[in-house]
Amino acid sequence: MNKSVLDAAAFLAYLRDEPGAEIVENALINGCYISIINRVEVLSKIVDLGESPEEIIKRLRDEGLWLFVTCYGSIGGHKLTKSFSGKRLN
Repeated sequence: MNKSVLDAAAFLAYLRDEPGAEIVENALINGCYISIINRVEVLSKIVDLGESPEEIIKRLRDEGLWLFVTCYGSIGGHKLTKSFSGKRLN
């Protein structure tokens, strides 16, 4: 099964229940990816809004939603994937 890749705006739309949130929710249910840069942008915006990143991560885990942080190494383009909100799906 192919997994979606989210950018910061899409993930923030989900967190704030903005238009398109249901599309992002479906991607999260199926497991999706976000780049490390977009993850940092989301966490930064959460802090700017006075919210707790830890609470957001806990909420995702409690809801059983999956988001994987993906980054590419500068040597050979090796991909590293870490779980952001739950156990890793293989």
